[in-house]
Amino acid sequence: MRVLSEQIAAAVTSTLEKVVSRGTGNPQANIGRPQAGKTGTATDYTDVWFIGFIPQYSTAVWVGHPDGSIEMRGFTVWNDMEGREQSHRVAYGGTVAAPVWRQFMLYLTEDLEVLEFPEPPDGTSAYYAVPGTSVPRINVEMKLEDIEDAVYAAHLRVEIVEVPSFEEPGTIISLAPESGTRLAQGSAVTLEISIGIPEDIEGPDLIGLSVTEVPSALALFEEETAVTLNWVRVDVEVPDPTQWSTVISTDPIPGALVSPGDTITVFVGVQPTA
Repeated sequence: MRVLSEQIAAAVTSTLEKVVSRGTGNPQANIGRPQAGKTGTATDYTDVWFIGFIPQYSTAVWVGHPDGSIEMRGFTVWNDMEGREQSHRVAYGGTVAAPVWRQFMLYLTEDLEVLEFPEPPDGTSAYYAVPGTSVPRINVEMKLEDIEDAVYAAHLRVEIVEVPSFEEPGTIISLAPESGTRLAQGSAVTLEISIGIPEDIEGPDLIGLSVTEVPSALALFEEETAVTLNWVRVDVEVPDPTQWSTVISTDPIPGALVSPGDTITVFVGVQPTA
């Protein structure tokens, strides 16, 4: 009796082929022919598996203690194919069970015809699409742990960005995208969290800007750092016409530490009067 559609079976097979070609089972389980499989490791290293298949056969290998759940740590096994002992700090499906699977399957397939998996039938591509979900109903007044729980429950992940702000450190400033937005599962919901106003921060580089661009550059600096700076203009006669109405230097220099409320002196090139 068929329990999976041909489309689902093809999508799963294609996915599990990658485990052997470039995933946790490679190269320990690779037998040099079309194959697919998956490693498995218990969280406490009491059981490990490799379950794999080729077009003709499927084989499951389990390694563990039959008398109970005993952690497999600090042990040595004999690798018959390489003719040597191998030491393991802990057991993983990809390093302990997969080599057993490989050795057995190489023996089994020694005189077996090499077959390819069937081509995926029409409609298989639908199963490669990532399922959608919605950003849950949350707001910045909620506790961070409650927001994280709600986001994870919606099969999304939280990405925290720390930003300078006049808000108290730890305050959630914004959430993006907003609640109700449709996203692919696994997408990020970004939370901006205040780190307060830094006591000192590297000042902006205004050199080369036209004098008319200075206000907008300082406004952008404030937006990015939450540090407000004042500025005064001092004209300096220069012979080079390309420097007229342009910032040729500042005090303090670009990159020097500044604090909220500091004043930057902006030296602007002007045409000589004589």
